[in-house]
Amino acid sequence: MGRNTSNADGGSPSPSSKIQTPDPGSPGKPGMSQLHISVIGAGNMGCLYGANLARAGLRVTFIDPWAEHVEAIRSRGFRMEGLHGSFVVSAEASMTGAGVSGVDVAIDSA
Repeated sequence: MGRNTSNADGGSPSPSSKIQTPDPGSPGKPGMSQLHISVIGAGNMGCLYGANLARAGLRVTFIDPWAEHVEAIRSRGFRMEGLHGSFVVSAEASMTGAGVSGVDVAIDSA
């Protein structure tokens, strides 16, 4: 499940290298891919964070007070364009946090 590395000289690992990091997993398998992320604020930065997390296979719910943002996310998803190409992802969206449950991580980009 975790990674443990030895020192550069091949000796015993340092105490900090004994920290267990989660296996990133893959869709359908246990790991980080099963995390539910809530992004508060669907502006420029929130959309950037959330769209990339959704593209990586995580479940993302956006919370934004603007009805137009929420409706656009629900109906069309996100089309992101950048140096590495473009992609479209779909995600859940809500105007309030009511009804959003089971969130593992919340990102406040408001």
